[in-house]
Amino acid sequence: MLGLFLLLLGGVGYVQDKKFFSSAPRQVLNVVPETKARRFTGQHILGWIIISLAVVLMIAAVIIEGGTV
Repeated sequence: MLGLFLLLLGGVGYVQDKKFFSSAPRQVLNVVPETKARRFTGQHILGWIIISLAVVLMIAAVIIEGGTV
């Protein structure tokens, strides 16, 4: 659950790329702006670090669960 939360936080909160909204309905895509102002320097880097950590956590959970079977 933590991995999924971090994945959403990093993607939507910090990276803020419109490609993360690709599965949203057209009405939502029309409302989302193309670019947003950066909150602070290094925002995108922090977002990708959080996304990477989330992926590692999810892979580790699968490996740990697979090792106990």
